[in-house]
Amino acid sequence: MSRINNIEWRRIGIEAAAIVGSILLAFWIDAWWDDRNEQRAIQDTLLSLELEIEANLVNLQSVFFNVNESILSIDSALRFLADPEQGQTPDSFYDDIARAYFYFGPDTTAFAFEVVVKPEILRQINDPKLAASIKRAYEDVEDVDQTFAMLQREYNERQAPTLAQLFIVSDFGWYGQVGNQLVSSQIDELREAGVLRATPRPRFTVDEQGVRSKKFWNLLYIWKAQNLDYLIANQTAQKHLRETLDLLQSELRERN
Repeated sequence: MSRINNIEWRRIGIEAAAIVGSILLAFWIDAWWDDRNEQRAIQDTLLSLELEIEANLVNLQSVFFNVNESILSIDSALRFLADPEQGQTPDSFYDDIARAYFYFGPDTTAFAFEVVVKPEILRQINDPKLAASIKRAYEDVEDVDQTFAMLQREYNERQAPTLAQLFIVSDFGWYGQVGNQLVSSQIDELREAGVLRATPRPRFTVDEQGVRSKKFWNLLYIWKAQNLDYLIANQTAQKHLRETLDLLQSELRERN
């Protein structure tokens, strides 16, 4: 009788060990599969971030060129106004003013950034320098947007009302880009409808006395300072985006 019991307990023990082993193996396979899927998801997210950074760099470089041209035009206008022997205002001055106030905002995106900067994602990044660089670059891209918002607010609240008083806005190319975006068929339709008509150049194109006043000088100088802030924010963001891109590409190579 005791011999039968011993055999049964041995068989039960073997079966129990097999069951436990199967359960542990299943848990291990599930954990391995979950980890593999998680790594794939992180890999895809980092690849999306790489594409986003590259696109943002192209956009910021274009914005940088535009802002730099605006600042050069502001300097040219200020040099004319600072000249004690200035005579009649040349047409080049109006061109400088038009270029100085032609601006556009950054068309950057941060969809991938917003995913990657989450703590649970950052913890999965192998290189701690990359994790820190991603957070810094994300903040810089946001700073560019905020700086542009300040520039736009300055233009709408202070610059534009004074410009409308001193200049005839239609003489400048501030809204000329709208026409450039029309296809030839649209232009023909508008012309036939009598919408596209040449605006006559009035004799009061510019308020000479107002343009040469201290008020306008200060206004133009403030506009230069705002553009410089915008330029510096843009330059800083580009620098850190490039650094992040280098580290990110190194991380992606290691993961492959």
